[in-house]
Amino acid sequence: MRSTRQVKHLRIWLEQRGVGYVMATWVNDTVITAGRREVRVDQLFAALPRQAQKRLSGGMGFPGERFSDWARVVIRPVWEDGVGHWVLARRSVKVDAAR
Repeated sequence: MRSTRQVKHLRIWLEQRGVGYVMATWVNDTVITAGRREVRVDQLFAALPRQAQKRLSGGMGFPGERFSDWARVVIRPVWEDGVGHWVLARRSVKVDAAR
């Protein structure tokens, strides 16, 4: 199992070198928000209003179409050289709930 500390270290290392990245993380990992608070990723998204999420189809699967809710949250208020920082989340939606 990977350590959350290792992921944060890698993020810092990439940012110091100006390398863009997209990285998967655990739902219980933490990020520093635009309000300068450390918050768990799952709690950050649980606090979002439904309007902040977008339901998209992932295509047909078994037993039918697969839907996910997507949302992103800005976690750094300052953009440097046109680079932004977000947390992007996807939550699977049961087929019955999507209809």
